[in-house]
Amino acid sequence: RERSGLTVREMAHLLRTEYGIETHEDHIRNVETGARNAGPKLVNAVAAVLKVPVVALLADKSGQQP
Repeated sequence: RERSGLTVREMAHLLRTEYGIETHEDHIRNVETGARNAGPKLVNAVAAVLKVPVVALLADKSGQQP
């Protein structure tokens, strides 16, 4: 998200308006830090917003994919 230049607020807005996903900014932050897990619907929508494959979101910080 940060590489795409989006704030958490902007991401939440896009998820709500483009994909009908109501998610709080804190939830997005928690998912990003690994404190919470995201469901498949949220993962797919985030990937679409960021224009990346889902697998890119599931890779660990070293770039290893599941």
